[in-house]
Amino acid sequence: MTANVIQFADFTLHPGERLLLKQSQPVELTSRYFDALLLLVHEPGTLISKERFMREVWAGIPVTDEALTQCIRTLRKVLGDQARNSQFIETVPKHGYRFIAQVSIENKAIVSTHKHPFNRVALLGGYGTLGAGVSGVIGGTLLAALTLTHAELTQFGAASIMFVMIAITLLVALLGGAGVTFGLAAGEVFAEKHLPAGRRYPFVVLAAAFGGLLVGAFVKLVATDTFNLLLGASPGDITGAVEGFVLGGAVGLSYALTRLASPLRLALISLSIGGLLGALTVASGGNLLAGSLNLVALHVPASQLPNPFFSAQLELIAAVVEGALFVCACVVALAFVNRPPKFFR
Repeated sequence: MTANVIQFADFTLHPGERLLLKQSQPVELTSRYFDALLLLVHEPGTLISKERFMREVWAGIPVTDEALTQCIRTLRKVLGDQARNSQFIETVPKHGYRFIAQVSIENKAIVSTHKHPFNRVALLGGYGTLGAGVSGVIGGTLLAALTLTHAELTQFGAASIMFVMIAITLLVALLGGAGVTFGLAAGEVFAEKHLPAGRRYPFVVLAAAFGGLLVGAFVKLVATDTFNLLLGASPGDITGAVEGFVLGGAVGLSYALTRLASPLRLALISLSIGGLLGALTVASGGNLLAGSLNLVALHVPASQLPNPFFSAQLELIAAVVEGALFVCACVVALAFVNRPPKFFR
């Protein structure tokens, strides 16, 4: 199987991978600016009107001329171009822009096995789930450390507490990660085939959020029924559909914003979005895992957890950490699929 690769000057454009390289090094571009560059290089020497940019890149979304001006300014900066004495993008005053560099299009064999839509979904979902699992292990270790601060629980032994907390958080993280990232992956594959460029990533964010909602609802139903069956009491409004929707949306949003970002920016953005939405979830009355443990301690008399298990302040801090860890781990794992280290390519 082959795919078109577009080359000009020191740059290589991979439309299928949505990747711009300069001398084999990835160049960071937002999704919309990438679409604008792609439109230009697909028709070198052709005047691309402002109306066409608005129609094909912004998908009819009302924006000002300044948005297009900023887009072209950013593309020129990325390409090392200038408005005067341009080598790449020429301005045609009051009409539009023209790509004037020499462009060559080659057909290159695709070696990677993840081009098929099913393989793409499997890889993104699989890696995303593994990333979520890593966040579960780290979060479980932190929860175990906090649990050991309760003297009345030390009778169970540090090893037992560590095992139980890691097992709980790992299971929840794996289920949540699977729902969110497989939903995101399916949404991305569908959007790339059926939606215009300007509407793809909002759809991907919703797909990830909906995947989190489904898994959150399932986990809450099973957990509530298990407590009722085994201990004869319901823990109450533990983490569920709403929390899953919020964290899923956070993963989708971080992924859309950082798909081709540098590793540092990717980590900072995903940590910030995850931590912020985790805090807002708890502040608005929701519960993540730490809050759910508090509810178990409060409403299930047979449990050995002291009431309260976490103070309100500590629960809020735990929510920030939970959200940041989960979102960052998922997005880093997804980025690994899109931009694997060179020795994996």
